[in-house]
Amino acid sequence: MILLVFNKLKSLFKAPIFSDADKNLAARQVFTIVRAFIFASLFLQGVQIAIAPRITGRWLAMLLVTVAVALALLEMNRRGRVRAASYLLVLSLWLLIGVFAWTRAGLGTRAAWGYFVVVFIAGMVLGRWQGIFTAALCSAATLFIALAAPVRSSDPFRFWLINSLYLGIVLLLQDLAGRSIRESLARAHDELRERQKSEEALRVGNQFISSLLRALPVAVFFKDKEGRYTGCNDEFTEIMGATTEQIMGKTVHELWPSELADTYHRKDLELMRSREHQVYEYHVLDKSGTLRPVIYAKDVILDANGEVSGLVGAFLDISDRKRAEMAVQESERRYRAVFESAGDAILLTRGRKFVDCNEKTLELFSCTREDLDSLSPGFFSPERQPDGGNSPEKAMENVRIAMGGQQVRFEWVHMRADGTLFPAEVTLNRVELTTGTHLLAVIRDVSERKKLEGQLLQAQKMEAMGILAGGLAHDFNNILSTIVGYGSLLKMKCPEGGPAAEYAERILMASERAANLTTSLLAFSRKQEVVLQPLDLNGVIRGFHKILERLIGEDIEFSLDLCEPGPVVDADARQVEQVLMNLANNSREAMPRGGRLAIATAVVSGDSLPRDLPPGEYAAIHVADNGAGMPDAVQARVFEPFFTTKEVGKGTGLGLAIVYGIVQSHGGHVSVTSAPGQGSTFTIHLPLRSQARESIGTSEAAGIPSGSETILLVEDDPAVRQVTSAVLEEFGYSVLTAADGGEAQSIFRRQGGRIDLVICDLVMPGLNGRETLAGIREARSDVKALFISGYTADIIAGKGIADPDIQLLWKPLSPAVLLRKVRAILDGRGG
Repeated sequence: MILLVFNKLKSLFKAPIFSDADKNLAARQVFTIVRAFIFASLFLQGVQIAIAPRITGRWLAMLLVTVAVALALLEMNRRGRVRAASYLLVLSLWLLIGVFAWTRAGLGTRAAWGYFVVVFIAGMVLGRWQGIFTAALCSAATLFIALAAPVRSSDPFRFWLINSLYLGIVLLLQDLAGRSIRESLARAHDELRERQKSEEALRVGNQFISSLLRALPVAVFFKDKEGRYTGCNDEFTEIMGATTEQIMGKTVHELWPSELADTYHRKDLELMRSREHQVYEYHVLDKSGTLRPVIYAKDVILDANGEVSGLVGAFLDISDRKRAEMAVQESERRYRAVFESAGDAILLTRGRKFVDCNEKTLELFSCTREDLDSLSPGFFSPERQPDGGNSPEKAMENVRIAMGGQQVRFEWVHMRADGTLFPAEVTLNRVELTTGTHLLAVIRDVSERKKLEGQLLQAQKMEAMGILAGGLAHDFNNILSTIVGYGSLLKMKCPEGGPAAEYAERILMASERAANLTTSLLAFSRKQEVVLQPLDLNGVIRGFHKILERLIGEDIEFSLDLCEPGPVVDADARQVEQVLMNLANNSREAMPRGGRLAIATAVVSGDSLPRDLPPGEYAAIHVADNGAGMPDAVQARVFEPFFTTKEVGKGTGLGLAIVYGIVQSHGGHVSVTSAPGQGSTFTIHLPLRSQARESIGTSEAAGIPSGSETILLVEDDPAVRQVTSAVLEEFGYSVLTAADGGEAQSIFRRQGGRIDLVICDLVMPGLNGRETLAGIREARSDVKALFISGYTADIIAGKGIADPDIQLLWKPLSPAVLLRKVRAILDGRGG
C-alpha cells in the first residue's frame, strides 16, 4: 500500500510530456512553480512553528489545504489542464499570502511583500495582461492588509504606495525577464522542434531504409574501410545461410572460399581507390554450395570530411534471367535452324525494306544479302502478271489484306535478279515483333509442280487416247480383218501384173498401215502387249525401204547407210516399221520442196550413249533430213501427244508421240537434234541382243499352205465370220460356222467326229471363247483350237480369260498368217 502511494506521488511529481510543444513548456513551468510552492509552503509552515511552537487546528488546516491544493495543481497539470492549473496556482498563492498576513505570528503587512512573487509568477505563467491584473489585485490586497491586518502599518498609505511601486517594478522586471525567457524558450522550443523533426525524419528514414532493405529482393551489405561487414539485409543472410550476428565484423576471407574472397577483396580495393561506382557480373556461393550468377553494384561511403569510411554493395540473383537467356538463345538457334533449312524462301519485310531472309531466298532470287539491302520487294516482280494485271497494284492489294490480319495465299510470277521469271506460291502473314509490325512472306517455287501438272495433263491425254484406242480397236480390227481378207482373195483372183492386182495390193498396203497404226496406238497407250522377237534391224529397214520410198515421194533423195553386221535387237517388227514410217512422214512434211532423207544404223556404247540410258551396247538408228528444222521450244515438246505446229486439220500431233511410246515400250531412248534451217536428226537407241545372233530371215515367206480338214469357225461378227470362212474354203478347208458359243457347242455335239480344229473368237456375248472350248472338250478332249481376238490385251486380262498356253492371233487377220498358223496346229507343230 505504502509502495502504491509512493509510486502515485512519484508520478505526480514527475513532469508531464505532451505532443504539443507549447503545452509541454507551460506544463513544465507550472510543475516547477508548484514544486517550489510546496517547498515554500512547507518552509513557511516550519517558520511559523518555530515562531510559535505549537500546533493548532488552524495551522493544521492550512497545512492540509496547502498540500491538497498543491496535489490538485499537479494532477490538473498531469491531465493537461495546464491553463486552469496556472490560474489556480496564482489564486492559491494570492490567498496563501493573505492568510499569512492574518497569522498570530505577527506577519501582518510583512506578508504583503510575498505579492511580489505572485505578480512575478502570474506574469510568467499567465502572460502580460494577466500579470497586470494580478499586480492590481495584489496592490488592493496590500492596502487592505495595511489597514486591517492584525499587525497594521503605521503609515498604511505610504506602505501601500511603496509596495505598489515595488509591484510595478517587479511587474516591469518580470516583463523584461519574461520576454527574454520567452525568447530563449522560443529559441529553445524551435531548436527542440527542429531536433524533434530531424530525429523523427531520421527515425522515419531509418525505418524506411530498414523496411526497404527487408523488402528488396536484392542482397545488400555494408563494409567498413577494412573490409569488415557492418550490416546486411535479410536477403543477404538467406543466401549466406547465416545470421546477421554471424556475419557482422567478418571479412570476405572468413565467409567465402579463397578464390571468391580474393576477387571480392580486389574489387573492394579498386572501388575505394577509384571511388567510381562498380557494376559487374560475377557469382556467389549460396548456402547449398551452388554458384549463382549475380550482378554486383557497389559504391563508397564517405564521412563528414569526404574520406572513404566504407562501402555499400548489392547483388541481384540472375539465375532465372540466365536460364531465360539460354532458353531464348536455344529458341533462336532452333528458329534459325528451321528458318535456314526451310525448303521455301522466307522473307521478313517492313514497309518497302527487307528485314531478314533465309539462304533459300538468296538462292531462289539469285542475289546476295547486300542486294536485298538496296532493293525493294517490288524489284522481284515483272511489270505485269500472266493474267495481265499490274504487279504493283495486285501486290499492294494482297499486302493490305495480310496487314489487316488475314492470311493471304496466291500464285505469283516472280523475277530473279538476272531477269528470269519463275512461278511461285506466296503466303503472306502479319507478325507483331518488338520492333513493330512486319510482313512475313513464304515463297515456294512451283516450277517443278507446274511441270508435273503438265506431265499429269499429258498422262491424262495419253490415258484418254488409250481409252479411245482400246474402245475402237475391236470394231476397227474386225473391219480391217474383213478388208484384208477380201483384199487378199481379190489379189489371188487377179492376174499378176494387171491393174486389178495393183489395186488389190494398194488396198492391202493401206490396210497394213491402218493395222500398224492401231497396234502402235495401243502399244503407246499400254493397251496392247508388245511381242518382242529377235530382229535384224538392217533386214527390217531394207524390207521396208520400198514402202518408205513410196511414202516420201520422188522429190526426196532417200539413202541408207547400214552398218555390218546388222545389229540384232529384241523388238516387234511391225512397231519398228511404224516408227520408221512416222519418222519418214515427219521428214517429208519438213521438206515440202524436196530434200534428202538418210537412215543409218550403228552399234554404240560408253560415252556415246545418252545419260538416261544404263551402260551397255545399243543399236542406234539415225533418221536425218535437211528440212526446215525446229527451234528449241518446239524440240522440248516434240514428243508430246497432240502437240503439233501444223495448221488445224493438217496434223494430229500423234506421230512422234507414237514413236516415243513405242521406243519406251522396247526399253530404248529417242532424242532429236535440230536447228531452224539446219534440218533434224532423230536418234533411236535400242538395247542390243546379248545372246548369240540367230539366223533371221527377212525374205518373202514360203507359199501359203492349203488343206482338206474340217474347221469349226466361231465368230460373232458376221463380216469377219464370212471373210474368214471364205479364205479357209479358198485353200481347201471345209468350214462349219457358228455365231456364238452355244451354237458352236451344239454343232460340235452333232458333228464333232469330223471336226479337226476349232477357230474361236476369244471375247463374245454370252459364252466367251474359253468357256465355249471347255464345253466342246467335254465332248472330245483332244480337239485342237485357235483363238482370235480384236480386243486389247488389257481388256482380255480384265475379263480373266487370258492364258499364256493358248494359241492366239490378233485381228486384223492376215490370210497368210492365219493359214500358216492353222496348218502348223493341224500338223502338230503348234506354230
